[in-house]
Amino acid sequence: MTKRLTWEQKSIVSHDTGHALVKAVPGSGKTTILVKRVERLVKTGTDPRSILILMYNKSAQVSFTEKLKTALMSSVIPEIRTFHSLALKIVGYGERQQIIKKKDLITPSDYRYEQLVKQAYCYGFDHEANFIDPNEIENFELFIARCRAAAVTPVDAANDPTFSNIKREFIRAYGRYCELLEENSLRTFDDCLVEAVALLRNDSSLGAHFKHIIVDEYQDVNLIQHDMTRLLSKSDTSVMAVGDVNQCIYEWRGARPDFIGGLFEKHYPNTKVFQLSCTFRFGHELSLMANSVIRRNSTKLTKLCVS
Repeated sequence: MTKRLTWEQKSIVSHDTGHALVKAVPGSGKTTILVKRVERLVKTGTDPRSILILMYNKSAQVSFTEKLKTALMSSVIPEIRTFHSLALKIVGYGERQQIIKKKDLITPSDYRYEQLVKQAYCYGFDHEANFIDPNEIENFELFIARCRAAAVTPVDAANDPTFSNIKREFIRAYGRYCELLEENSLRTFDDCLVEAVALLRNDSSLGAHFKHIIVDEYQDVNLIQHDMTRLLSKSDTSVMAVGDVNQCIYEWRGARPDFIGGLFEKHYPNTKVFQLSCTFRFGHELSLMANSVIRRNSTKLTKLCVS
């Protein structure tokens, strides 16, 4: 990308306060623009500690942190986290305050997690452990992830007609899965999101020091992450969401591209919408081909990619 900013980029960097939605095509330099925006906020007097930046994964978080450190040339930088790491921080606070029960964190690679999922599946499907189809276990784990992404409890799943096409055994197994987590004082990263949102709902002072919240890859957030962002946002907080509805790749795990496709503006009054329509990643021919393909998808927003 060139060093000189386009007028679209300049308008985002210079945006002061108020909610904003940035719709960015691939290769439009959004990371550079976000760094420059934060740099401008800090240089014009905003306390770095009042800025929260949420990245979609650990790799993006680490990369953005290094770029921002270089730009600010300071040991005091904004809080840069993934949704999961922020949720873990909030849950840790809840444990220390004895608001919630202390539990061990387990990951999908943890032997305890594997055994717990198998036990729950066997309970739901009345199976012997030796006769489990690995593909069915994978489907069950995906079902759990989608339920957690939408904050759906086993009772919700059992009573919600939208789950009528789901195997009832999955819902039964999901109920047992939740029971086993509680019985063994365990939680996953997805559980942290659910518990963090509950804590934020019960204590409006949590996150009150954040005056600017920037969320990258907003097309891939799910309901629980969207709720977390809303609860962290107070009356004097400016939220900027950045993403591209045409690049949503996690709908199968519960991502909701409609948040960036219209619901963000509904949930955040007086949102200013910015476009990053110029790509620096490829040339005119590929841009035209991409536009031709995207236009055939009636569920996506009309946004021209130019190069």
